[in-house]
Amino acid sequence: MKKSWFREFDHLAITIFVVLVCGVIPFVFMHGVWGELLQKVYLLTSLLLFAALWSNWESIAERWFWKAMLLIILVHSGIVVGIAKLNLAFPGIDQLPGLVYGSLAMLFTGEIFGSMRIIEAYRPKPKRQG
Repeated sequence: MKKSWFREFDHLAITIFVVLVCGVIPFVFMHGVWGELLQKVYLLTSLLLFAALWSNWESIAERWFWKAMLLIILVHSGIVVGIAKLNLAFPGIDQLPGLVYGSLAMLFTGEIFGSMRIIEAYRPKPKRQG
């Protein structure tokens, strides 16, 4: 049976996802507060950008898409600064990894939904016929 293009496209997405997640490995070997902070920031940033770019791949050459991405990056930068301030203010927070990474997962989900709403708000509306 012949492989479909969609199936190969899924394998490519999974491969890119795994490579991005493996990119956190160098930060695991950094000890201290900065290593933990860089792990969180790297994972949030790389996975957010992957989700936004992969799900809108057909639009990356459009000007409206990059306007939306600029807003997404500004909002994300504010979130990263908040995470950094929280992590540096409470360095012992990483003793509760379930709480920390569970909260980051909820934050990531919220960022994804917010990013998709921003992208849809910037997407040009189809012109009505009639």
